[in-house]
Amino acid sequence: MTTSRPCIQSNRSLAQIIAGLTLACSLLLLHGGCASIVRGGSEKLMIQTSPSGASVRLSTGQSGTTPFEVEVRRKDTIFVSISKAGYKPLETAVISSIDGASLGIGTAANLLFLPVINDIVDYQTGANYSHKPNPLVVTLIPETSAENYPLVAPPGSTPKTP
Repeated sequence: MTTSRPCIQSNRSLAQIIAGLTLACSLLLLHGGCASIVRGGSEKLMIQTSPSGASVRLSTGQSGTTPFEVEVRRKDTIFVSISKAGYKPLETAVISSIDGASLGIGTAANLLFLPVINDIVDYQTGANYSHKPNPLVVTLIPETSAENYPLVAPPGSTPKTP
């Protein structure tokens, strides 16, 4: 004669399995994308000048003296102003663009864990982006020189203000 007890134990096991799967899915949703974990949403930007000792001001509000290293959000295009007494001032941009290697690796890893959601998280955090050029290396031009800087900001770019 069979009893209903095994059926109750079977239902309890099913409930535990559902609870476990729900917890696992929730943790995957909260952990973010693969590139967000590995690379993060910011990176170090290095600015060097020859000669060194130039004043640097970024569109993010950060400033310093070269050689200058600063943490910036990966997703933001950064406008840079460089000046030094006796030299022509320079205004240029360090462009944020999708880093192909990071995108490929991140997307491949994200295929294992909620592919669409993790790719969206990586895009939103900017983890798949990198700045170019990095480092930004500039040879300052003396004020008395007829030469001008060849670097210009790309058309349609707008600075990110603090």
